[in-house]
Amino acid sequence: MRIYLLSLFLFILGSSSCSSQKEIATPKKESIENADITQSNISETQKQLVEKCLSNYPDATQLSIAIIDNAETEFYGCIKDKSKLTEAENSSSLFEIGSLTKIFTSTILADFIINDKIKGEENIYDHLANDNITDKNISFLELSNHTSGLPRLPTNLDLTKTDPFNPYKNYDEASLLEYLSGDIKLVDQGSKSSYSNLGAGLLGYVLKTLDKKDFKELYSTYIFDKYGMTESYVNRTDITSGLVTGLDGSGRETSGWDLNVLLGAGGIISSTKDLSQFVVKHFNTKDAVLELSRKENFKVNDRIGKAMGWSTLHTNSGQVAYWHGGGTGGYTSYILMNPENKKSIVILSNVSAFHSKSGDIEKLSFDLYKTLLK
Repeated sequence: MRIYLLSLFLFILGSSSCSSQKEIATPKKESIENADITQSNISETQKQLVEKCLSNYPDATQLSIAIIDNAETEFYGCIKDKSKLTEAENSSSLFEIGSLTKIFTSTILADFIINDKIKGEENIYDHLANDNITDKNISFLELSNHTSGLPRLPTNLDLTKTDPFNPYKNYDEASLLEYLSGDIKLVDQGSKSSYSNLGAGLLGYVLKTLDKKDFKELYSTYIFDKYGMTESYVNRTDITSGLVTGLDGSGRETSGWDLNVLLGAGGIISSTKDLSQFVVKHFNTKDAVLELSRKENFKVNDRIGKAMGWSTLHTNSGQVAYWHGGGTGGYTSYILMNPENKKSIVILSNVSAFHSKSGDIEKLSFDLYKTLLK
């Protein structure tokens, strides 16, 4: 799927995952009949793309979409109910955004670097006050671009012995420090980008420790308050209403995920309204923090690279696009943006990352983006 999408994206711009859990069986594909779509400013083609995507998912599936063209945002939301699509105003509804959180964790890192609190090349171990921690050298930048050599998950987190519906809930600070005190093997450090939820979670933990804040204070200070994101949370207990119920791979209601000490890897809850507002901030090139967060610092190949949190794609026209996906047990999300032409797609959903068709959310992002180029 990702190879197809990359090829497609390179073509259309030529003029231009958290899973270690067993896959869950999914229902057969349904078609949506008598789609009830009320008046909206998005095009009929865009609506049809959404409807086609939604047909793969069970009843109660909900999509919340922001389509940004020339920095102007249109919102579109819909819910599937008894094979019928109903339009919904859900731009302020709340979804787990999963690994999109990594974008914000790395944006905090960029802020710290811009304001001379740390240097990107500094060793994170210099900021961990624990005499038992193994003497290693891992930089902040290596955590943000997945070149640290750390595994996807800490070896002392056994997902076969955790709650499958909330697998990270009990992995706390003591667990992380225990892992860091052990014999850590770094694989291809600095020479290969290998996706690590552990690395991004560790980055968030070190930044929090360095700034002497808890996670709520950290993200509120450097992200939510700064960029006017009033519908974003790191603590589920702070939410009084508006949270869309997640669905598991079979379409049953499922509990949310609490990432505890690894929150920086995927613990934020947000809305398309907030995320689109953050994306539009990237179209203002005067924001030094956001500019730094987009600066490519590792080349995967001639086309693809890594920035702070973002993956980068060099298009045939010489532009650079940025993207990231996210997924938890009950939700899938995606952001695709091009600051140069000021176009972006943001999608939040309650499609499980373990649904066999969860990749169609990514495909929908590319398909919708393609409509903006015509």
